[in-house]
Amino acid sequence: YEIQTSTGIKLKLERSQVQKVDVQRPAEEEYNRRQTQCPDTVDAQWELAEWCRLQHLSSQRAVHLARIIELEPEHADARAA
Repeated sequence: YEIQTSTGIKLKLERSQVQKVDVQRPAEEEYNRRQTQCPDTVDAQWELAEWCRLQHLSSQRAVHLARIIELEPEHADARAA
């Protein structure tokens, strides 16, 4: 197996060294990039939650909806979602 990290480091492993292979969908990779750049504001969290909805990333969306409710407990759309 040849693996390249997000920082460009390349690793080569023999098959016997690999126990499990987890492949991320492109949407999950994009989510990881977006969530590190997302400001901790209601509007930004809502925008990312909606992006997650469109990408069918329900568990990630739930994280951002919960954060919105922490920031603004009466946020009607986040509570409804």
